[in-house]
Amino acid sequence: RDFREHDEEELKKLVDWQKQMKTKGANKEKPARPDVAFWFPPSDVTSAAFLQNAMSCESLGERLFLQLQKVLPSLVQHQLPPDCKDVSDFYVKMKK
Repeated sequence: RDFREHDEEELKKLVDWQKQMKTKGANKEKPARPDVAFWFPPSDVTSAAFLQNAMSCESLGERLFLQLQKVLPSLVQHQLPPDCKDVSDFYVKMKK
């Protein structure tokens, strides 16, 4: 599947949610924000949208892992040590 096509579908979900939010009154119950994950995120890593996208991608990865684990029961997910921020940091520490 094309990455850009995926991002367009995710953006459509977000736009539909925004339209629903605007049609609800101030004291009405609002719909939950959809969990969208863009594969080509914005370049501004300081924006709130970038952080929301990162959290969504993490959630998406967790769901993918659980689906794969059903097919591959021996698949194991390892946690990084608390002093490692990502896999590359862990790799560098292991090489030392």
